[in-house]
Amino acid sequence: MPPEADYLTLRIVQYHEYQPADALKKYVKCYYSIRCDDLEVVEDKAFATGCVEIMFTLNGRPWQTKKQDGFRDTSSVELWGQILDPLTFKSVGRSEIFGIRFYPATASFLLKEDISVFNNSVLSLTDVLGNTAKELHTRLQDEGSIDQQIRLVDAYLMNKADVHSKSAVKIELIQQVMSEVAHPDFFDNIDNVAQRYGITSRYLQKIFVSIHGTDPEIIFEDQQVSEQPCVDQ
Repeated sequence: MPPEADYLTLRIVQYHEYQPADALKKYVKCYYSIRCDDLEVVEDKAFATGCVEIMFTLNGRPWQTKKQDGFRDTSSVELWGQILDPLTFKSVGRSEIFGIRFYPATASFLLKEDISVFNNSVLSLTDVLGNTAKELHTRLQDEGSIDQQIRLVDAYLMNKADVHSKSAVKIELIQQVMSEVAHPDFFDNIDNVAQRYGITSRYLQKIFVSIHGTDPEIIFEDQQVSEQPCVDQ
């Protein structure tokens, strides 16, 4: 399903999740396959999860997303940025999809640009990565089983991770900060957090927006508000 939609009214014949290779488990939350067997046009909404996703339409028509002027077709190789506002999408007829769901802040090793530029957007992955994305899509369509598709995507992503190995250091830093922020006892500010990691708050903010796609101060504030005890009126 696209960015972990809170609900899905499509009649899905099959939805399955699969684990990536061990070397990719720190980046990829899961792979998934969707097979829709419905001739009707069905609308639904995706809500904020923080995950960047890629969807390869292997058969059938790609899903559509709603803009101000109505629904628009998407690419057969879709890049879903972080969904910060509810996004309406539509399925038209039967379709078969292979998807990749990244953890928050981990898709940056694959994508060439600042992650924040993809927020609330569904784009063509080919426009971002070039012909390698198109070639991967074609090879996925040619594979005869889900196991072969998984091995193919594993190899593709591991090659990208090796080529962009410098991103791994920044990704690990952001993951460590996010783990700290998620702790129930976290009540701190960006200056103190940055100092603990031996960097300036300005640099932490810069790489946070680039890698995670969100201003860290907003995340810090949201976490502190969520941890405030309830007070009876």
